[in-house]
Amino acid sequence: MTKPALQLPAALLTPLALAVFLSGCQTPHDERSASPWITTKHRLTLLSANDGQAHLKLDPAHIASNVPMKLDRNFTRDSITVVHLGPDHPPIVKTVYGTVPNTIMGVPYAAMSRDGRFGFVTCHTNGAFAPESASLLSVIDLSSPDLAVVQKVAIPLPLMVLTHPDGRHVIVSYAGGFQVFALRGGQLVLQRDNRLDVIPDSMAISPKGDRIVAALITPDLKAITGSMFAVIATVSSRINMK
Repeated sequence: MTKPALQLPAALLTPLALAVFLSGCQTPHDERSASPWITTKHRLTLLSANDGQAHLKLDPAHIASNVPMKLDRNFTRDSITVVHLGPDHPPIVKTVYGTVPNTIMGVPYAAMSRDGRFGFVTCHTNGAFAPESASLLSVIDLSSPDLAVVQKVAIPLPLMVLTHPDGRHVIVSYAGGFQVFALRGGQLVLQRDNRLDVIPDSMAISPKGDRIVAALITPDLKAITGSMFAVIATVSSRINMK
């Protein structure tokens, strides 16, 4: 029986975080259990969304001069990487470029359904290095060979995305507050739009799914970075699932 997929932010794939994850994988104790690759006790799926616009190169000609600094804007295309791990096979890694636009702005801006079948990645067009594509949430079939995008949901400035512990809902923080979607047959259906006068940013949800803690930023989109932060201690009265 396949266990629920492990939901991890894209930052997990940094060397340090990856080392922490590997410490939980199976470790050979003798030659009989030795394996030339990483194995896990249960089948796991990892999803990483990679913002190509973050790959900037500084023009060194401007470092020792008074000429205004310029950046090489020949960006890498945005991409997603999916890793399937298990007890009886080597890691299966697939990277696809140019199909899922995304914007790094804290965590979690990528999430997975509880069964590991579908991935959700946000993309917004605000900021100096924002992509030209529209603000949207992409739904990816992680079981398909080409990591097919099965749905694109237009949302004003979607920042973060979480899957609810009930496994049936997806919560997105955006320019107007929080939107709650029901996951039905691999498609997201808007179920509730919870309006706020501030923009919720990085967030986390309680194991029971009855509380969310989120950083808040001002509605002035030009002042997103460096703006004042606050904390929502309880949002059960603010965010309704139905």
